[in-house]
Amino acid sequence: MKRIYLSLFFLLCFGFVSQAQVMRSYIAIVKTKDGKKKGILHRVNEDAILLEQGDSLILVKATDIKSIRIRASKAPYQLKSVFKYDPLGEHNYETLPNSQVRVRKDGQKDPDTDERIKGHLTNAAMNGAINLVAAPIEAINSSIIKLNINQDGGIFKNNKEELSYHSIYYQRNYSAKDELKKIQAISKAMKEQ
Repeated sequence: MKRIYLSLFFLLCFGFVSQAQVMRSYIAIVKTKDGKKKGILHRVNEDAILLEQGDSLILVKATDIKSIRIRASKAPYQLKSVFKYDPLGEHNYETLPNSQVRVRKDGQKDPDTDERIKGHLTNAAMNGAINLVAAPIEAINSSIIKLNINQDGGIFKNNKEELSYHSIYYQRNYSAKDELKKIQAISKAMKEQ
């Protein structure tokens, strides 16, 4: 009987986890006739978009928009430590068979203080060089979507659905049935071609 309850418990937990959706924010860079506005894409309406900047929401009308670029937000760069220097670590020693005596694996003596300082400095310099090369490469964040609206409401309405997929509002109010209908319509259109 306990197995049945345990099995049901795990099935329920799996069901809840499979329904969970990961929320991802996207950065929208909107060029308008008044200048450039940048923020997290919050919601896309029929004739405007809402950008989230800090604690405030900015409404940008479709007739004011020249172009829109959408980028995925990235986590801050984490320093990498590729090389590790530990001359006195356990992995450098082995215990002799049939005794408790520990000796270095390579048969050398333990490094003195100067050698350890040089090793740590060399290790820090190598890891620093790797991070200097990797950080700018990691910072590259190309656009997912680039749209030229040219202050035309019709172009905006034609691309509204594509933009709304990346909004926070759409991700919170996700409808699996609507998505299934869209996929079926796409596959039907592909079969007809």
